[in-house]
Amino acid sequence: MRCILMFCLLASMAIFLPSAAANAQAANVTTSDYPPYIKGLADKGAQVRYLGKNLGLDSWLTVKSGKVQYVYVTPNQEANIVGILLDKYGNPVSPSGLDNLAQNAPLAGGPLSSGLSANEAMSVARKTSTNAQESTSSKAEMLYQAFENTNYIEIGQADAPLAYALIDPDCPHCHAFMKELLNKNAFEEGLLRMRVIPVGILSGNSLARAAMLLSMPDAGQVLINHINGDENAIPVSEDVTLAGVETNMRLMQDWNLDVTPFLIYRSASDQLKIIRGKPKDINTFLKDLVVN
Repeated sequence: MRCILMFCLLASMAIFLPSAAANAQAANVTTSDYPPYIKGLADKGAQVRYLGKNLGLDSWLTVKSGKVQYVYVTPNQEANIVGILLDKYGNPVSPSGLDNLAQNAPLAGGPLSSGLSANEAMSVARKTSTNAQESTSSKAEMLYQAFENTNYIEIGQADAPLAYALIDPDCPHCHAFMKELLNKNAFEEGLLRMRVIPVGILSGNSLARAAMLLSMPDAGQVLINHINGDENAIPVSEDVTLAGVETNMRLMQDWNLDVTPFLIYRSASDQLKIIRGKPKDINTFLKDLVVN
């Protein structure tokens, strides 16, 4: 059970995108019409898709080696903007053709684990290393360190077992996971200390909520109130800075993480473990955590 994020959903299903030529035909754009930067990516093997115009810019989706990019090209093709496009009020703008593409592309399948070991997890979360001999365990440690260096909020007692979790405030599976923990009184009883890494992947509003959450005092309780149904707990504001949440979004892109919730923790057997999606059994998850 998982939430597939809007641009990381496309990372997950990248292998299902048609070839560049097929995409060009589907969008009535021929390869000869590609802007220089897009053509260069296509020539190097990237899959590309024209998504239409947004705010006067031509919008493109590119996928290469599992890495997804949104590219916005100026009318004179003299400049390319890579990343998140904001409107004049600072709100994220979704590419106009994205919804149609997501609806018509098949979803990537694959079982979700209630606790993958780090060795297994690296097939899910890989990062290119300059050292070909680097062990999988060291890659897992790199991933864990990357989680440590994000912007997070902490819920639970200081001496409780620790886990990191990527959470989208609007993700229903994240809500279900959090509600199971709250029903178990996991935080109050010292069963779990969770560092929640807010991300915004389902919509512009969820991105804004994730950014707002990082800026709020007593953010852990605010998130709990939001999970418990308080629709006004995390307001959407045009004035909130996205810098903090963008750091967390880069983590997802750098490691090709395509699921929320996404958890990483050190087990009682001192193994790094990853859970993609909501744990199948909350009791098994809590018992597997290392005791600090």
